[in-house]
Amino acid sequence: MGVRHAVALSSGTKALELALRACGIGRGDEVLIPTYACSALWHAVQRTGASAVLVDCDLETLNPSPEDAASRLTKRTRAVILPNLFGLPCDPVSYRLPARVKVIQDCAQAMGARLGRKSVGVTGDACVLSFYATKLMTCGEGGMLLSDSQVLTEAARDLREYDEKNPDKVRENAKPSDILSAIGREQLKKLGSFLKRRAQLAALYDRLLGGTAGLILPVRQPGRVYFRYVVRLQNAAAEKIRTRLAARGIQAEKPVFRPLHLDVPSRGRFPNAQRAYASALSLPLYPLLSQGDISRVASALRDLL
Repeated sequence: MGVRHAVALSSGTKALELALRACGIGRGDEVLIPTYACSALWHAVQRTGASAVLVDCDLETLNPSPEDAASRLTKRTRAVILPNLFGLPCDPVSYRLPARVKVIQDCAQAMGARLGRKSVGVTGDACVLSFYATKLMTCGEGGMLLSDSQVLTEAARDLREYDEKNPDKVRENAKPSDILSAIGREQLKKLGSFLKRRAQLAALYDRLLGGTAGLILPVRQPGRVYFRYVVRLQNAAAEKIRTRLAARGIQAEKPVFRPLHLDVPSRGRFPNAQRAYASALSLPLYPLLSQGDISRVASALRDLL
């Protein structure tokens, strides 16, 4: 990925937490995170003692809205976590953040994506990856913290293990196992072929579903990868279509379980996240799918719409 330093960890969530702690984030600080995202971001912030401030999404990209993020900045804002949702690059430059705000890019769903000539994740203070079973490559479980800052990565490496160290601060056992790491080394060799196959299947979805009334396809952008193929339904509830697809033996899911503002303390309104939650649907996409599988899914969705 073109980054100088890396720290292997037990999960992507732990990578987020240690990235924040290594940046000095703690009690009294605020961290901007998207409401339309995995709850791992919220849990990571909570474990540092800082406060999570939720940000609405952009309805087209589903990544955090730069305008909404700017409106939620305060003097206490010390960091922002920017996911690259479903493999679509999120450019930190577009957020125009003050220099004091640390930028942590969550690339759990975007490993291998590019923004211009650079790998996604290299712009900012730190980047985190996840190697959970459903990710673009897997160790079964595990994560990684990447940064050009040796100071930051050494701080994270110090926090991930406590053996033979003075207990002058709270550390933990957050290393990956050797067995899972060995799996990851083999998976890494195959990442290119995994991403190529996902792109081929996404292109087939584009061709079969293009022009379908009431259906908004994923944003096409150079350098993106396809962790998921997420469509939005203009005139139908995603939950109703999901249930009817399931009755035909097709498993499609809401791409985000629940926007965080529905369950955790938050300020303001999140209209775009509400619309995305009601209308977005993740269609099956993984390397072992066949073209026939994609055709079957596309045909069923067109029929139901």
